[in-house]
Amino acid sequence: MTSGADGGGSTGAYLARIELRRRWRGVVLTGALVALVVGVVLTATAGARRSSSAFDRLLQANRPMDVFVGGQEGAPLPDLADLPHVEAVAPFELAAISPVGQPSGTFVPMVVEPGGLLLYEYGRPRVLEGRVPDRDEALAVALGERTARRLGVGVGDLLPMESYTSAGLEALFDGGSPDGPAFDLDVVGVVRDPTDVAGREDDLSFTVLTPAFRERFGTDEVGEIAIGALVALEDDPGAIAAFTAAADELGLEVDPSIGPSTARSQANPTMSAIALALLAVAVVVALTGAVVLTQILGRGAQQVALDDPTLAAIGCRRRDRVVRSAVPGAGAVVGGTIVGALLSIGASPFMPIGLARRAEPAPGVWLDGLVLGLGSALALTIGLVIVAATSAWWTTDRRRVRRVRRPGRLVTAVAEAGAPPPLVTGVAMALGRGSTTGSATRAGAAGVGFGVLGVVAALVFAASTDRLVGTPDLYGWGWDATISGDDLSNLGDGVSVGEALADEPGVTAFADVAFQVSVTVDGAPDFAMVIDSRKGSIEPVMLEGRPPSAPGEIALGPNSAASAGAGVGDTVAVASGASATAHLVTGIVILPVSPDGGSSGSGVVLTPDGAEAAGFSGSCDEEVSCYVNVAVDVAPGFDLVSLVDAQLGGDATVLLPTPPGEVERLIAVETLPVVLAGLLGLIATVTVAHAAIVTVRRRRRDLATLRVLGMTGSQVRWVVMSQVAVLSLLGGALGALLGVVVGRQVWQLVTGSIPLPSSPAVPVLAVVAVPLAMLAISELAASGPRQAAGRLSPAEI
Repeated sequence: MTSGADGGGSTGAYLARIELRRRWRGVVLTGALVALVVGVVLTATAGARRSSSAFDRLLQANRPMDVFVGGQEGAPLPDLADLPHVEAVAPFELAAISPVGQPSGTFVPMVVEPGGLLLYEYGRPRVLEGRVPDRDEALAVALGERTARRLGVGVGDLLPMESYTSAGLEALFDGGSPDGPAFDLDVVGVVRDPTDVAGREDDLSFTVLTPAFRERFGTDEVGEIAIGALVALEDDPGAIAAFTAAADELGLEVDPSIGPSTARSQANPTMSAIALALLAVAVVVALTGAVVLTQILGRGAQQVALDDPTLAAIGCRRRDRVVRSAVPGAGAVVGGTIVGALLSIGASPFMPIGLARRAEPAPGVWLDGLVLGLGSALALTIGLVIVAATSAWWTTDRRRVRRVRRPGRLVTAVAEAGAPPPLVTGVAMALGRGSTTGSATRAGAAGVGFGVLGVVAALVFAASTDRLVGTPDLYGWGWDATISGDDLSNLGDGVSVGEALADEPGVTAFADVAFQVSVTVDGAPDFAMVIDSRKGSIEPVMLEGRPPSAPGEIALGPNSAASAGAGVGDTVAVASGASATAHLVTGIVILPVSPDGGSSGSGVVLTPDGAEAAGFSGSCDEEVSCYVNVAVDVAPGFDLVSLVDAQLGGDATVLLPTPPGEVERLIAVETLPVVLAGLLGLIATVTVAHAAIVTVRRRRRDLATLRVLGMTGSQVRWVVMSQVAVLSLLGGALGALLGVVVGRQVWQLVTGSIPLPSSPAVPVLAVVAVPLAMLAISELAASGPRQAAGRLSPAEI
């Protein structure tokens, strides 16, 4: 038999056409499954690539300036343009204006930059709504989205402002009344720049006024709170160090914290975490889809193979029988892959997600040729290999003789323990290796394992996040609180913090800590924290090595160490207004951030003697823009706030640990594993229900035989219940163990991209409860097949 009955084409093609007509509904449903799996995998993979690059592309579109240079009245800011490696300079003023009627403490920094560089050439914000004001619109403004949300205004609203003249500027800080003109700013746009993405929700962001604003209001009408300049440098690795040295000779302080490198170090770890979560979704869905597809195609090939003996007897070659079996599955795989690729393109506007979506500079349809090409090719290859393997297996010419298998050891142990027959039978059916139901039961156990794995991994991730948030030591707070004030050496009638705390038994240790001390490390600008212990010992949190203890020693934050290319045991040159001195790197440190924001990975720690040797006088004043707080450790249960209120009155404030932006953004990523866990839990439930349905359908004769042998309908239902319980418990136990391992590994991968220590947590009770919960859900999902098994009629079967 070598040709079709119609004389056209081979026998295999003829039989395949018949099979396609007979099974078209199944082919369509299988193709829909393939399309769904391929679409989700390609969408998640492309979304991961898009997420990982979103912030870098936002920076490229925004074109922010590189460093901030602070200055006092009369500072030679115009001379910055003549320094080496300078591409552009934007001198600006911080206008003495504030919104009317806002809560106390609300400060919105309004920047006046006469040259217009910050709005139209550099720092170009992405417009979310409305537009950027024109140069000649003096009272038009585009607010950053965080500022607009804080003020409760939008496009088309008027923002009433009050102002202070240069003469009456002290009223702004002393609670006096504004003495300048009142006016309304017209909100013409809401925009987003990198600080709206990289910063925390409460961090301050600049609002840039048009050049026409200063033309309308001179400094005699609207004063200036501060002056400075933003500088764009040439793309040269040595530019920042050379520029810093030259600016220092002019008496100017360079602040690198307001620039793209800092923003990138704050935001990109979160982008990496989002990309990792999406890749995890892609991998899990791909594996699950492959398992389910193998089961579906195998079952279809098995049904087709029932006619093989007859076809072989009339001369149909094995090759033609394989073609007959494979073509429907191959059609479903090819068609489903094409549709899935189209679905991924259609779903691309929903990507990326979370913080990466806010960073995405070009939302909408995203065509990732690499993912589409390689992903579709891989899906076709895997799908067609599964089709070929299942079809070839079921169409072999060997005789399939049902062999009587000896019960497994576990089944024998259950029987010898005196378990009732329904339980023994259910265990045997669950652990059976026969071709009739073995694939379904194995798929059921695998489905439960995947589901429990995902849920447990998500719980481990969530518990680790909670531990990080609730453990200030992990993000740089090596003490319980800080006391902040304008002059901590003379608070309230000459009382100093040291005098108030030294004799208090509830205070176990305290130290004067100078923050934001401007230094250079190997020529690059940075900030130092100087700790001077006054009682007990206050030490920073170390990632590696030990804290500095001698004048010539220093500890570096992870970002600062990476910038300097230095590690523990290396030597770096440190300067703070004096000649650089050599310092030995004793460790890598995590630094605390203030309520105004910052990164725990940036900065250095010096001893008081080491800071003095580098040129720091030990005090902060108008010429040295740092600030001094008092770090305090207290005994458990001690009320530091009451002590400060009683001893120091309103001149000091107790600041509790503040998580850095890295932690806040990590909390935002926490929802992604929960979504993955829900998806896997649903897959597990469906898989177990499917295994129960297959068992009841394919083993109807066996179940009917049990009824004939004397089992009641209730006992048959117990057989199915026992089978589902074994599948759920075995798959759940393995999934829980693997979930702990996977959850810890994912957490370490995520925290490995941020400058914080990895401290995974395992919620033991939850890990035990998840398999039990999955058992209950599986039994509920299998209630339909279980009831059907109890109603089987032996006579009908």
